[in-house]
Amino acid sequence: MVLGIQIIGFVFAVAMIYFTYLYFRRRQFDMKDFIIWLIVWILLVIAVLIPSTVNIFLESLGIVSAIQLFAITGVLFLLAVVFFLHKSVRTQQKKLNKIVKAIALEKVK
Repeated sequence: MVLGIQIIGFVFAVAMIYFTYLYFRRRQFDMKDFIIWLIVWILLVIAVLIPSTVNIFLESLGIVSAIQLFAITGVLFLLAVVFFLHKSVRTQQKKLNKIVKAIALEKVK
């Protein structure tokens, strides 16, 4: 891996670890969220600093290059995040509709 990309990846991962910790301290993340994101960022640090660890997955999955592995896992990860965000938005939307209905019914009475 090119040294410049490693540096950028490392700085990005460390910054994201910091933000994850910051959101946890502000109680915007619960412990489960904090641990999941911390694992993701630590895995990124390991993959960036020790690229040979990625080769283990490449060989076992039959993938030709590391960039393909990162692209595939990136797309899968983004799809999972979009799914959970969609679920969260729908839940909040249902709660908001319930509150608006209750307020509207109170004003009618």
